[in-house]
Amino acid sequence: MDYKANSYKKISYKAIIHLVALFCFYACQSPKSNSQTNVSKKTAAHALVFKKEIHNFGKMKDGEKVYTSFYFRNESNKAITILGFKKSCGCITIKGPNKPILPNEEERITVTFDASGEWGKQMKTLHVNTSENHSYSLTITAIVENKLFKNLSN
Repeated sequence: MDYKANSYKKISYKAIIHLVALFCFYACQSPKSNSQTNVSKKTAAHALVFKKEIHNFGKMKDGEKVYTSFYFRNESNKAITILGFKKSCGCITIKGPNKPILPNEEERITVTFDASGEWGKQMKTLHVNTSENHSYSLTITAIVENKLFKNLSN
């Protein structure tokens, strides 16, 4: 009799733990309230908005140099200055505006990728640091064909 009573206690404790875990899971999945949604919209309005954040150069050959521009708009109500860039590789060069970007003004950041010595799938990231204490991430990708490493990719 004691064995069955202990078994039921173990089962009931397990059931309670599972129910509490399920409740917590569904409680965390509840939709955001309107106040949370409005805050995120307000925050997004005080920032640089990029038309694209990723550019794929596709297939290219070792030694090729290609470039793309990332266009953006200042959607805030104050001027924003780009303080600098941080890049993941010496194979990319970056040119951006060196003056404050006024509200509603559009600008661009031009990124050049030099595929010399690269091979295979490439993904390079650059971070744009601004006066609004925010860093934006931009990414370029490519597949570089390099004769020296052709046998390694097969």
